Amino acid sequence: MAPIAALPVDPAEVEALECLLESNGLTREALDGAETVKHLEMFMVDYSKMYGIQFFPGLTSLAIMNQDIEDMEYMEGHVAMQRLFLNENRIKKIRCISHMHQLTQLHLYSNSITRIEHLDTLVNLEVLSLADNYITVIEGLGRLSNLRELNLARNDIAHIGASLNANTSLQVLNLSDNPIGSFKEVRSLTVLPALVDLCFSDPMWGDCPLASLCNYQTYVLFVLPRLASLDTLLLADETKQLAEATFLKKQMYYNMRSVTMRRNMRNLVRLAADGRTAAQQLHQGLVAQLEMQQCELQRELSEAAEYGGDRLGADRKAQLESKLVLVKERLHKYSQVQAEAGVLIDACIEAAYRLMDRCVSRINLELDTAGNIRLEVGKPSVVWYSSCVDLFNSRFGSLAADALGIKGARVLSVSRVHNRWLRTRFDRRLGDAVDMTDPDYKRSLEYLFLSEHPALDGELDHVVEHGFRPASALAASGLDGAVVLSNSVLLAERLRLTAALERRKHNEQRSGSGGGGGERGGGGE
Repeated sequence: MAPIAALPVDPAEVEALECLLESNGLTREALDGAETVKHLEMFMVDYSKMYGIQFFPGLTSLAIMNQDIEDMEYMEGHVAMQRLFLNENRIKKIRCISHMHQLTQLHLYSNSITRIEHLDTLVNLEVLSLADNYITVIEGLGRLSNLRELNLARNDIAHIGASLNANTSLQVLNLSDNPIGSFKEVRSLTVLPALVDLCFSDPMWGDCPLASLCNYQTYVLFVLPRLASLDTLLLADETKQLAEATFLKKQMYYNMRSVTMRRNMRNLVRLAADGRTAAQQLHQGLVAQLEMQQCELQRELSEAAEYGGDRLGADRKAQLESKLVLVKERLHKYSQVQAEAGVLIDACIEAAYRLMDRCVSRINLELDTAGNIRLEVGKPSVVWYSSCVDLFNSRFGSLAADALGIKGARVLSVSRVHNRWLRTRFDRRLGDAVDMTDPDYKRSLEYLFLSEHPALDGELDHVVEHGFRPASALAASGLDGAVVLSNSVLLAERLRLTAALERRKHNEQRSGSGGGGGERGGGGE
C-alpha cells in the first residue's frame, strides 16, 4: 500500500497515474488496497512513461502496448510478476526486470531494442518474444534452461552458431525475416532435442533468404527430423520420409565423388613413387659404373705414387687425375639431381594433396548447402571462360610486371561461383543503384579484381561461401578497414607477389646458391 505522501505532485505524473487508473477501471481509493491488484493493462492511450505501476507491488501480469514508452522503469518492486507485455512501444533497452524471478512470459516485440541483456536471472522464463527489433546477435540466453518458446523474427540476425546450445528445453523457435542465408545455420539447431516448431518463413513477419533457396524444405527436414511444424505448416510423416530419402541419395552421390577423387589421388601418388623408383634404378647402374671407374683411377694413381711418379709419365698422370675429377663431378651431379628430384616429387605430391583437399572441401560445401553454393570449373569452349581470360589479359599491366621481374602470366583455370544467397544480395543492392529494367544497365557495371591477402590464407574460399568480411573485422585483424578491390590484376596481387618475391629472396640467401628456383607468377584462377 502506498502512503499518501508517496503520491505524485508533478502534474505529468499525476496525469499518468490518473490515466493508468482510468484505463483499468480503478479510482484513487483503489490505491489503499493496491497490493491486491494483480493485473494492469494500457492500450493505445497517451501514456509515455510507466509511472504509476510502482503503486501496485502485487502485480503478476502487466500489459502496456502501443504507447510512446522509451524506458522500462518503475518496476523495481514487482517481484511477483509472471507475465509482462510491453509490445509496440519505443523501448531501446531491456532493464529493471532482473529481480522478476517468477517471470514466465516476456513479450517485447515491435520495439527498438538492439541487444539481448539482463535476462540471466530469469531462470523460470518459458516464453520470450523479441520480434521486430534491431537485434544483431543472439546472446544472453545461456542460463534460460526452461525457455520453451523464442520469437526473434524480423531482426538483423545473420548467424545462429552456438548461441542456443544451452536452451535444451526450446520447443518453438521463430527466426523469420532475418538475414539468414546459409544452410549451415540450420545445423546449429541439431543440438536442440525438444525443438518441434521452427519458422524461417512466417506470413505474419516475412521470410529469411534461406527459405527461398533450392532444396530448403528437404534439407531442413533431413537435418531436423523431429520437427512437427515448419514455417507454420504441419508436417506429415510421408513428407519427412521423402525428404530423408532424397537427401540420402544426394549424400551418396557427393560421397562417391569424394571417394573417387581420393582414390585417383592415391593412384597418382603410387605412379609417382613407381617413377621415382624406376629413375633411381636407372641411375644406380650408371652410378655403379662411375664408382668402379673412380676406384680404378684411384688405384692406378695410388700404385704410381707408390712405385714412383715416373712409371706413368707426367702426361698420363695428368690425364688420370683429370678423368678422376670428371668422374667425381659426374657422381656429385647424379647425387644432386637425385636429391633435387626427390624434393620436387615430394613437393608435387604435397601440392596435389592440398589441391585434392580443396576440391573435396568444395564438394562438401556443395553438399552442406544443398547445391546452393558450388564452383563450376569452366572449359575453354565456354563463352564466360574466354571472357574471363580476355579480361585478365587486358588488365594484366605489362609495364608493372616488368618492374617486378614477371615476364607474363597464363590462366590455368577459371571457376565460376554459384551462390544464390550472395547473388540475391547483390541484385538487391544493384537494384538500389541502377534501373534494372533498362536492358543496357550492365554496361554501367565495372569488373574489379580481389586478391588473397598473405595474412589471410583461405580468404577467397571464405568470400565464396559467406561474402566479404565486414570492414570492422578486417580492421580488427590489423588490415585495411575496407575490402580492397582494383581494376588492375597486378595492383590487386601486389601484396601477394611482394610476399612471394621476399620469400624467394630469403630462400636463396639461406641456401647460398644465389640463383635458380623460387616462385614466379605463372598463372591464376
